[in-house]
Amino acid sequence: HGHPLEADSISADAIREFLTHVLDTRASATANQRYRSLAQLFAWLEREEEISKNPMNRIDPPRVEEQPVPVLSDNELRAILGAAEGKGFTERRDLAILRLFIDTGVRLGEMAGLQIADVDLDLQVAIVKGKGNRLRTVPFGTKTVEAIDRYLRARRSHKSAKEPWLWLGRNGKLRDTGISQVVLRRGRQAGLGRIHPHQFRHSFAHHWLHEGG
Repeated sequence: HGHPLEADSISADAIREFLTHVLDTRASATANQRYRSLAQLFAWLEREEEISKNPMNRIDPPRVEEQPVPVLSDNELRAILGAAEGKGFTERRDLAILRLFIDTGVRLGEMAGLQIADVDLDLQVAIVKGKGNRLRTVPFGTKTVEAIDRYLRARRSHKSAKEPWLWLGRNGKLRDTGISQVVLRRGRQAGLGRIHPHQFRHSFAHHWLHEGG
């Protein structure tokens, strides 16, 4: 774009022009990341005496605009549950995962880390390991009990049935990425577009507060 390529010749105005371009074409968080990367680069160049002055000292970081996570409505939740209905192993697993997400608002990593021993269908609770390896108990409803029970019966015939992990995929434990794919696939089948697991957490919190929580 006609700007100098040598580090010591790059001006603050050139960097501002670049960051403005990023703001115009990408999210504000991306522009902020580019700013921080450039700040580290030019700070290193200054320490190594590759440049005589640091142009980043005259540039303020781009402000990151908070983007609220979309909350799923009751109709959308019903639609994604409907997309997972069926009697096969995959359908029963996916429905149990979705219902547990909706009822508890657990994080993706917490869902993926569940073992069979962590779930008590009689007490209708699951023990999850959250941030900082802290354990907490989350309750869930009768329909989720039914969904998990049906999944566990289907799970008995899985080749990895002896594994301790609750959720199984084709080759054993269903990891974070596999659970994300379950949510993405069922969301698209329900006509909801790109759905990610964290939306269930926000939806859980929204509905909980709406009901007086």
